[in-house]
Amino acid sequence: MTIYLFHGDNTRDSRNAFTDALSKERERGVEVRHLAGDKLAAKDLESTLATENLFSSESVAIEGLLSRIKSKEKDRCLGILNGYTGAKNIFLWEGKLIPKTGVPHEAKVSLSKAPSLLFTFLDTLIPANTNRALTLLHELEPITNDLLVFTLAARTVANLLLAKSGKSVKLAPWQLAKLRGQAGKWDEAKLLDFHDKLLAIDFAVKTGTTKLSYYDHLDILLLDVLG
Repeated sequence: MTIYLFHGDNTRDSRNAFTDALSKERERGVEVRHLAGDKLAAKDLESTLATENLFSSESVAIEGLLSRIKSKEKDRCLGILNGYTGAKNIFLWEGKLIPKTGVPHEAKVSLSKAPSLLFTFLDTLIPANTNRALTLLHELEPITNDLLVFTLAARTVANLLLAKSGKSVKLAPWQLAKLRGQAGKWDEAKLLDFHDKLLAIDFAVKTGTTKLSYYDHLDILLLDVLG
């Protein structure tokens, strides 16, 4: 049994991570039972966790319990979660940042932070800037979905190619000026190689021909293309 918590001020990413995790449970043949945490009664939670399915495994998804207004019923529910030692995985989702004091014991936490650090990372994608780029990438890894980082990195490189070729990019004037400045530090052939390698990584991950994550691939790729 594992309790997973998905939360943070980047609601879209935390929600995507939550639904992806549930999809993976179903792919493993596990049934997922959903409970509304904002009105969940302790007796119903206790009953759900105690009930065993003879024909399939079951996980439990609860939304909004931790951000619920403090009450005796909420405290009872949290007590049940903290004391649970059964076989069912429990997935919690909250549409806001939950303080550490409100997180169930031993929960595995997926925190979706607002991506300000991510945009700083994207600005470091220039030649001879390997150390800075990798430092920021490693800071992003525990707080940001790897697919989001990879997608925005690929989009940035595509926009750099457009700016390098003189083609129009739909951005605000200040963004376009910054993009052109960044593109000016690249040789077009090396930038195209960067773009092609990103496409190859995306294909490999999505088709399952690699066991590495997007973060693992980016770590290796940045050493290659920014060095």
